[in-house]
Amino acid sequence: MTQIIRNEPGRKPREVIVRYMDPKDAGAVSRLHRDEYHAADSLTVMRLLSYIKRSTYTPIVMELDGEIIAYAIYDLSDSGLRILHLLVAPEHRHRGHGAVMVEHMKIRLVPDEMSAICQVNEYDLDEQLFLRAQGFRCTQTSGQSLIMEYAG
Repeated sequence: MTQIIRNEPGRKPREVIVRYMDPKDAGAVSRLHRDEYHAADSLTVMRLLSYIKRSTYTPIVMELDGEIIAYAIYDLSDSGLRILHLLVAPEHRHRGHGAVMVEHMKIRLVPDEMSAICQVNEYDLDEQLFLRAQGFRCTQTSGQSLIMEYAG
């Protein structure tokens, strides 16, 4: 999936590519995750490589000028899609990149038969509002988390 960026005045439009993550991306994705969450052990290179190898998970990345600026990892089953991770680098937010990533996942759903869910921290209002703008709705709470669902 390709997106053309035209919102940079005075600059040539640039192409953003969404593609499947491969092993060479693991270091960049792990650094992106660590820089955002300041947790060195949460999404290690080894853990990313295990996601890539397992057929139950689908890791994808968004690339701009050869640099990974976003990633997502999701699980697709007969009942629907579960978003495990979704992150856009802070300097690339509010430009539609996250919406493109979500759309890339939503096109995998069978209309009227499957839904997508994402667990969100109840204190992360930015993520809640972003998912709401993508058509997700809060369907339940669980501890300090909200379960948000997209039913298409």
